[in-house]
Amino acid sequence: SDTEYMFKHALIRDVAYKGLLKKKRRKIHRKTAEYMEDIFREKIEDYYEVLGNHYYHAEVFEKSYDYYKKAGDDAKKLYLNNVALGCYTKAIEIHKRILPYEKEKLAELYEKIGDVKVVKAEYDKACKDYKNAFHYYKAIEKKAGIRRKIGNIFFYKGEYDTAISFYEETIEMLKEHPSSLVLSETRMHYAQLLFGGKSDYQAAENMISQALAKIDEEKNPKIYAFGLNIIGNIFHFRSDYD
Repeated sequence: SDTEYMFKHALIRDVAYKGLLKKKRRKIHRKTAEYMEDIFREKIEDYYEVLGNHYYHAEVFEKSYDYYKKAGDDAKKLYLNNVALGCYTKAIEIHKRILPYEKEKLAELYEKIGDVKVVKAEYDKACKDYKNAFHYYKAIEKKAGIRRKIGNIFFYKGEYDTAISFYEETIEMLKEHPSSLVLSETRMHYAQLLFGGKSDYQAAENMISQALAKIDEEKNPKIYAFGLNIIGNIFHFRSDYD
C-alpha cells in the first residue's frame, strides 16, 4: 500500500540521514583533535582527556586509547581520583575492543584502577580490580605484587590474619626470586603489621632486616627509606630511643 511504501521510504531516509550525521560527527571530532594537537603541542598533556574523548567519537580508537591512559596516569598522580577512574575505565573499554589479546596491558589498567580505589578507601571494589589484574598477569612478580596489594587492603581493614595469609602467599610465590623488589616490599608491609597490629617487635625487626638486605639503596632510595622509617618506628614502639 501507499502508506506502507511511505513508511518504509521514510524509515530508509531516516537511517541514511542518521548514518550521514554520524559520519560527519566523526569527521568533526577527528579534525578538532588534530587541530588541538597542532595548536596545543607545547602543552599537550593538559588536553589528554579531551583528546581521548574526541578521538573516541571519531572512532580513532588507537589514539583515544593512548590519550585516555595518559590522562588517567596524570590524574592518578594528582589524586584526581574520579577523573583517573573515568579515564582508565574508558581505556579498558577501548582495550577490549582493539587489543583483546594483550592481557598484560589490560592487567596494568585494572591494577591502576585498584590503586585509585584504595586511595578512595573503596577496598572491596579495589579487591575486585586487583583480582582481575591477577587473572590477566602472567609474570610471577606481577602476580605476586597483586597478592601483596590485596594483603595491604586487609591490613588497612584491620583483618590482620587474612593480610598475613596474603603476605605469606606472596613470599612463597617469590621464593625463587630472592632479590625481587616486590618480595622486599612485601616483607616491609608484613613488618608494619607485625609491630603495629600484632606488637611482635622482634619478628618485625627480623622481617624488615631481610627486606633491606636485598635492596640497592642507590637504585631504590625511596623504598629503602621506607624500610628505614619502619625500623625507626619499631624502635620507637619498643622505647629504644638510642
